[in-house]
Amino acid sequence: MIAPPATRPTVVRQGGTGLWLVPILVACHLLVALPLLAPASWGVLAASLVLCGLLIFVRGFGFTAGFHRYFSHHAFKTSRSFAFILGALGSTGLRGGPLWWAAHHRNHHRTSDKPEDIHRPVDGVWHNYLGWLLVWENGVTDLNCMRDFAKHPEQVWLNRFWLLPSVLMAGFCAAAGWLVAGLPGLYAFLGLGFGLSTVLIFHGQSLLDVLAHRWGRRRFDLADTSHNIAALHLLFMGEAWHNNHHHHPGSARMGFFPGEMDAAHDTLRVLRLFGIVWDLREPDPRVLEVNRVEDMVAPDLAKRSGIGGLPAHLAPAIRLPE
Repeated sequence: MIAPPATRPTVVRQGGTGLWLVPILVACHLLVALPLLAPASWGVLAASLVLCGLLIFVRGFGFTAGFHRYFSHHAFKTSRSFAFILGALGSTGLRGGPLWWAAHHRNHHRTSDKPEDIHRPVDGVWHNYLGWLLVWENGVTDLNCMRDFAKHPEQVWLNRFWLLPSVLMAGFCAAAGWLVAGLPGLYAFLGLGFGLSTVLIFHGQSLLDVLAHRWGRRRFDLADTSHNIAALHLLFMGEAWHNNHHHHPGSARMGFFPGEMDAAHDTLRVLRLFGIVWDLREPDPRVLEVNRVEDMVAPDLAKRSGIGGLPAHLAPAIRLPE
């Protein structure tokens, strides 16, 4: 009798975070003080800060364009090789692997602010800022939810070994610093280039996780607590237009109206010129008029059916697998 073929697990303990993330974060914070051990010249310090700014941009883009708009929402199309690059860059933000984060984010849109949402505002600032990343039960990847990407072996591999891109990036910074100015350069490039950019990216995203459902204004009256935070849109490459995003999560653009700058979308448009990405999804103008209000400050939590309260024929798809 031939045994039936083994089925692949749909929920696996890989790609996630846990309490072990704490010593890694502590180490990254300590790296920032590394240049004090062997002071470098002002020129080397300036170069390390330029490297820090560059890494903040590319890593931030990897997270917002990769983890969020691509893996979570299919907001544009790209090749498997560039998708891998986006996933690797996004992974350096120390928020888990691409499939793990995207699976939880898809669930966030399904159950926003409800008990099934793993970082609801009612769970408290600490939980939204860091605590949800440390919970053991949250450390599994639902591959069934992500089977549109789980069918690609390279993405499953990256999700499992998501810390490796950070290690390689740290090694690159250290090697570049050593070549530029020896030991002082190594400390400066590793501490300020890699360490400082890691700390700023991590705390920036954590801050947005806290504020995006608590503070700001609401252009769309939805059945959740999402807000737009205009004061922070430049820092977060358009991610701060969070109420916009919850209204139309499948859009590659989060700044829907004039004056709402979206650096990630602008970067995607540049990449489109070179054929690296294509089919950027834009919001239907009819959708932008549904549930629209004039800058509500207090959220209306009236429960409605559908995604963000949209009628079924206009509801923007989150693009989950069939």
